Amino acid sequence: MKGTAPYNKQTHMNSVHHLELANENCMINWTNYFPNVTQLTFKFYPFEENKYISPNILKRIFPLEQITQINIICFDLY
Repeated sequence: MKGTAPYNKQTHMNSVHHLELANENCMINWTNYFPNVTQLTFKFYPFEENKYISPNILKRIFPLEQITQINIICFDLY
């Protein structure tokens, strides 16, 4: 089902409940909004620059208050 989110005419992706996020750069220009996401997986390399993902960017993609599970996958960690 498509709809308009309150931010920049985004498309609602209602069937998505789990998102995998790699870095902030790939999310800055996202035009989809995921109103039913409850699970997040962050994937990153520990020595990569720009590991930080801003909550302001996340709020444009999905409602933060409904997240019930967060997974962190860290590659090349010794």
